[in-house]
Formats: sequence, structure tokens, C-alpha cells
Amino acid sequence: MVTEMLRFLAESFYTYTGGNKIWLLYPVAQIVIFLFGKKEDKKLFAGVWILEALTIFNPLLIKLFLELFGFGNRYLRLFWMVLLFVTVAYAVNLVIFRWKKPICRFAAGAVCVALIVGLGNPVFWGKDVYPYIPAENEYFTETDLLGLASILHSEGKEKPRVLYGRIMLSYCQFDPAVRSVISRKTLLDLESHTMEDFLNLDGYTDTMKNICRVYYYGDYSIPTDTFYKCVRKAKLNYVVSASAELDAYLQGTKMTILGTSGKYSVWKVL
Repeated sequence: MVTEMLRFLAESFYTYTGGNKIWLLYPVAQIVIFLFGKKEDKKLFAGVWILEALTIFNPLLIKLFLELFGFGNRYLRLFWMVLLFVTVAYAVNLVIFRWKKPICRFAAGAVCVALIVGLGNPVFWGKDVYPYIPAENEYFTETDLLGLASILHSEGKEKPRVLYGRIMLSYCQFDPAVRSVISRKTLLDLESHTMEDFLNLDGYTDTMKNICRVYYYGDYSIPTDTFYKCVRKAKLNYVVSASAELDAYLQGTKMTILGTSGKYSVWKVL
């Protein structure tokens, strides 16, 4: 388990940094601070490093963090807490002002700048530049999701129960008033298991397994009547579809289309 978590930690950190070699300056900066920093500053930066080592870089706590945050890609956000730029900037300050002569300070500063520029990946660098996409609206949310929210609340239901897939990660941040029948943990299990393995997992009712077979895995061999009974048993109000195949399947149930928004169709459970 520890080996697996260490591998996950290494892969996550590499994904977060994008292989940017500028992160090599972080441990170097810590050493510079330890050698040349003031006593109080040594304690401060050492304390931060120890806290990082005991939390976000601790393989024994990764499993707990994954259960709390739900997904591996969300774990990357914890690396935001690493004080790379503050630590490097303070270390550069120590290196430059350790010298008394201006020419020496200038030379030390030039070396530091050269290291930062040389090791870092330029923001504007050909194929690495991502196209700028302006916000579609003042909510900084996809227009399709805004339209979806209007449809889901069009009947005035308070906290409607909805079946939708991965868009829940984006949609719930915009509209927490909608309750998803698929939790983050369930979605993680769905994405990390084949249908056969998922059906053998404990902790899920036959109703939920049948719903996931159709909705997530696209197993349309289940009779529409059986799926509809499961949907009713789960007390769902709406089903959000983003595929023509699912739309065709749902036409065989007692559900009707309440509205559409872009690629999404909202089916009302009667």
C-alpha cells in the first residue's frame, strides 16, 4: 500500500509540475535558508517544510485525502500550498545581499536569474501555449450548464434528485441545490472499475447497480421497464443525457423530455 501511494504521489507531483525543472530550486532554496538565514526564518521555513512532509507529501495520509476529496486529480490542488516562489525568492535575497560589493551582488543576482529562467518553462513557448478562451458569461460557467440549471429548476422542485455523470463535478460547484444520486465516491468506483468488477463491489444496491449499468456503462440490454423501476425506486426526478444512444433508450421508458441545453437533454421521471 505504501509503495502504491508513493508511486501515486510521484506521478501526481510530476503531473502538477509538468516536469518543470524549476522545482529543483525548492530544496536548494531550503538549504540556502538553513545555511544563511536568520534563526527565526530558519524555524519558519523548516516548520513549513515539515508540515508539508507530514501532510500532502505523506504517503500514509494520501488514502485519507482521496476519500475526502474524491478524485486523484483533485489531490493536485493540495500542491498549491507548497511555498515554492516565496521560498526561492527569500533564498535569492539571502544570496544577493550576502555580498557587500555591488558588483558581487549584481553577479549573484544574475546567476540566480539565469537559473530561474533556465530551469523554468516559459509561459509563451510555441506549442505549450494554450489558446485563450474568453468566459462565455458572467458566471464563468459553460452556457450549456446554465441552460441545464434553468431546466432542472423550471418546475420549482426544491433540491431535485438528478442522475448525471461526470458533469456533476462542474455543475455542483455552480448549483449546489441539485442532489446527485451518484456520489463522488460512486463516480470514482465507476471510473476505476470495469462493469463486471463494479457489479461485484459491496456497498451498492441492485437498484444502483442497474442504474449504473445503463447510464454509465451503456449496457442497454437491461429492459427499459427494469431501468425505469430502478429510477423510480431511487426517487429520481430527472435524468440528464448527453448521448443519442441513451436518448433512444430512454424513449422506451415512461419518461419525457423536459428540455434541452446544448448537448444535454433532461428527461423527467413521471
